[in-house]
Amino acid sequence: MVEPQARTDRLYGLLALAVATAAFALRFKGVWFGYPLAVHPDEGYLVYRALRMIQLGDLNPHFFNYPSLNFYLLAALFEGVALWNRLILGVSNVASIPEIDFFIAGRILVVLISTATVYVTYEMGRRMIHPVAGLAAAALIAPAFLHVSNSFVVTVDSPVALWSSLAALMAVLIFTDGGKRRYYVLSGVFAGLAVGSKYTGLLGALPLVIAHLLVAKRNGSLLNKDIAIGLLAVPITFLLTTPYAVLDYEGFRGSVSLEEAHYSTGHAGAESSTSTSFLPYAKVLALEGYGVLPMLLSLAGALWLSAKDYRMALILLSFPLCLFLFVGQYKVFFVRNLVAVVPFLALCGGIFLCQLLGWLKHWVSRRLATRWCSATAYGVVAVLLCVSVCGQLVRSYRYVRHINLPDTRVASLLWITENLPPGSRIGREHYTPPVEQLTDDYEVVYLGY
Repeated sequence: MVEPQARTDRLYGLLALAVATAAFALRFKGVWFGYPLAVHPDEGYLVYRALRMIQLGDLNPHFFNYPSLNFYLLAALFEGVALWNRLILGVSNVASIPEIDFFIAGRILVVLISTATVYVTYEMGRRMIHPVAGLAAAALIAPAFLHVSNSFVVTVDSPVALWSSLAALMAVLIFTDGGKRRYYVLSGVFAGLAVGSKYTGLLGALPLVIAHLLVAKRNGSLLNKDIAIGLLAVPITFLLTTPYAVLDYEGFRGSVSLEEAHYSTGHAGAESSTSTSFLPYAKVLALEGYGVLPMLLSLAGALWLSAKDYRMALILLSFPLCLFLFVGQYKVFFVRNLVAVVPFLALCGGIFLCQLLGWLKHWVSRRLATRWCSATAYGVVAVLLCVSVCGQLVRSYRYVRHINLPDTRVASLLWITENLPPGSRIGREHYTPPVEQLTDDYEVVYLGY
């Protein structure tokens, strides 16, 4: 016979999988945007370099504005795409495969990574507080607009969200399970993968350090092999995923310096009106990227956790707070820099809803028959959760539906092929239809930006 608690835990797990499945469906719907053109301005930075790797066999990306983990993941994926085309479709030359196929494959990979983040958020809440906290957190992140809108685009921010969440989860287990070495190693490895995705992922090592300091305060062992191994795992993992940071050090140093200068001096069309961007980040995150009501729940959860167990709050909040402070100090403002904050916001919101459930059970028990206490409390919390995510779900769904509408560049390309005679000379600027990629009938002169 299955114990009642085991049945309850299984039910929570199934509900979490259902939420993750719904999150996957919402995100997967967006992978075809712009088809048959690759219209996102940033995807090419990763896709074309990964393609270059499999075409030339050169593992040096010659581009270090981003670390190299995602280049290698995409290159491995693209090898699979090429193998499929060779074995099933009889296309042996990678150059003969439509480029958009590689973009679609990369987007599907990001969708899977983002969906995994939803489930990891559930696990964080389940292990920290209670399965209800995890389930509510997963329900909050699943429709969150900032997370959804970056979940089917081949960029580095969604992977950072996954790896930093896993690093924080392992740090929580260091604190709650007595500082077992395997959690030190895993936290360091996941933090290293976060750095290997984006340099700001280095902040993902903070929960590991804080968890160790708290454990050391409890058992009196500040310096030991566990923390040494855990911290060493961060740079080792980074160098395994970005080996040319050493092998091509001059290129690496130059790119990192260029990126720092870029964020300091500004980016036309993506910068704050002041020398910092704290206010724009906070405003967009609260009003659009995550939502006002979910943000209020998250703030309430963070305050409650800080009052209830400041040590757990330090572990949980160190990464998102430091990431916000780091990116906010610069003039350049890209809201996607805060994608990795969303799982932690959702977790705080889930913690508050779980605590609210406990308060409601206690309050209702004084006024209603015992058998109605739990049902009433769960019903109230479920309604509040639904109201909280409704706005974000509508915004995300409309956005996904909108970007899947026929792109004007596709319409322009069709007009060109139907109305201009072959041999016509076409001058085109950046972000215009790449006529030369889809037909050889015209003489195309690229004019730049």
